Amino acid sequence: MRFMRLAAFLIVLLPALTANAGVDEGRKAFMAAHYAQAWKELNPLAKVGNADAQYLLGVMYSHGRGVGQDDDQSARWYAAAAKQGHVEAAFNLGFMLYQQERFAEAAPWLKQAAEHGVGMAASLFGDMIRQGLGLSMDEASAYSWILKAADKGVAGAQYEAGLMCAKLIAERRCAPTEAYKWFKLLADAGYPGAMENLAKLSAGMASAEIAEGDRLAKAWRPQR
Repeated sequence: MRFMRLAAFLIVLLPALTANAGVDEGRKAFMAAHYAQAWKELNPLAKVGNADAQYLLGVMYSHGRGVGQDDDQSARWYAAAAKQGHVEAAFNLGFMLYQQERFAEAAPWLKQAAEHGVGMAASLFGDMIRQGLGLSMDEASAYSWILKAADKGVAGAQYEAGLMCAKLIAERRCAPTEAYKWFKLLADAGYPGAMENLAKLSAGMASAEIAEGDRLAKAWRPQR
């Protein structure tokens, strides 16, 4: 009886191992630009629900690699993978819909990716909330998501975090050293507009605050 149970387990397990091998072969073929071989490996696996295969088919349709470029097919495969928790598929689908200005549809996919640590997803999601694009405007929520992206090292989010923080200084809802930190990081990297904002901000700061802002900028490291 014990042998029978083990045999049944192996019958279930072996197809999964074979499927993983097929995805690996398909991924290698895709990376080598052997798209016909990639399609041969990935298409049957995607049809039976393999999320990695579905994601790669989404990429192929999105960019017209080995198949005709087709946003609808790309979205279909991205959604199938994202519903199984595939983070890259969720981001790609959200970004595709965002570019098409289908903001309400993009929002849940970008949020899903943002919740799993994708900085650009957090930046886009926060900015959608800030501007009321497909979502209700909420400054506090927008700032929270944009900070997550800034902490990941997304330069555009760091700039927006600096601007938002600077507006909140008068209400004592954000420290000037925090805004200074973001503008200092960006100014040192040559980000457009950062130096001007840094000069404007530092004009109203005490020397001790500027020193602290410099320290914070120097100590900052992107979160992983």
